[in-house]
Amino acid sequence: MLIIALTVIGALGIWAICSDSTDCGYRPGATNGNRTSSSSPVPSPLAQSNNASPSDSFVDEDQDGLDDFKEDQLASRFAPIVHHGQCESNYPVGVDWLLARASLYEYDSEAKPTIKRVVAAKLGGQADLLNRVFSTNRSGQSNVGSDSTYSFCKRSTYFLANVQRGDQTGARETPADWITYVHSYPNKSGGVTIQYWRCYSYNSASFLNFDFSHGGDWEGIAVHLDSELRPKFVAFLGHNDIEYHTSEVQWEGDHPKVWSEEGGHTSLPDSKGMRSKRFTRQETWNGGQVTWWDGTPVGAGGGLLNVGEKSRPRNGQVFVRYSGLWGSPGKLFITSGYWGPAFNETGATCESGEKAFKRSAGCSVDAARCGRIFHKAWCDGMDERRLDIDKECYAPRSAP
Repeated sequence: MLIIALTVIGALGIWAICSDSTDCGYRPGATNGNRTSSSSPVPSPLAQSNNASPSDSFVDEDQDGLDDFKEDQLASRFAPIVHHGQCESNYPVGVDWLLARASLYEYDSEAKPTIKRVVAAKLGGQADLLNRVFSTNRSGQSNVGSDSTYSFCKRSTYFLANVQRGDQTGARETPADWITYVHSYPNKSGGVTIQYWRCYSYNSASFLNFDFSHGGDWEGIAVHLDSELRPKFVAFLGHNDIEYHTSEVQWEGDHPKVWSEEGGHTSLPDSKGMRSKRFTRQETWNGGQVTWWDGTPVGAGGGLLNVGEKSRPRNGQVFVRYSGLWGSPGKLFITSGYWGPAFNETGATCESGEKAFKRSAGCSVDAARCGRIFHKAWCDGMDERRLDIDKECYAPRSAP
């Protein structure tokens, strides 16, 4: 039966997997609106003083050629309204929320014996993810770095262990932890691309009664602006590729509407195909409100936080440099944790321009043929005249 399930998944693609539906009966408590963030406070890009004011000189902390203040203004103006289904089983979290509940491991399944050892049972913060290296005990020993090695088959890497079951629901009770992480940069059209990323502690998925869930998940959209700073199209991260939409996008003023698939969290331009008929509304901008699917007001969500560039993070968000997995390795590629924004696999391409990852339950990358992997989800349409593509869009080195 498992072989049949894997065969069907390989033929239809990962999106054939159905997400868990056990939480369709959950009803929000009346006190939710009074609850505050359970993680450490984070600086609000528009409210804190790291950014220049309109009267100050040009400030470009991440050196992407964009004034930080104007960058944040655009991010707020085009911030999406995300709809989470009534049947959602895993809600968004903040990075610091997740790190407070996870441990960091070294891992090499190619080694004999397999290396799987904890290096930080308790993480003190984002910086604890970085500047770590371990040596494999395979012939022709190689080093695996926590912020330098991209393991395309998830076999030689660092990983954050899956959170406890009670935390797999995410920050359902505290929407103030639903932080939307912003990455913006100049694009080839002479405009600006603004990415909006959502972090999840877990991804619930099943097919034919088999559990294909995994820990650690990142999803998002990108609003691509033209040289007049008008929306040209909106890119939605799917399960296997990036989907570009124009007329299909629904807008509320300058805010695109997004529907987050239950359990799997892929971003959609509408609710077609979703099980839920009612949705929790999340206004992602700073001060934006969250309203439960039954109309219960919650209060302000987690707002926006600009992470800057991988080579030069902003607002202390150095997690973007971490090249390991955000969940534990599983028996299959699709049941293992996935990568963060700067190393995201969606739409990734080989040196030849062909897709790096095919529709498969296992690892489909032919490393010898593919060469270096271009992380399109992070660098889609990035202007190479303004940013160092080699540093931003490729990992320094790769491993199986």
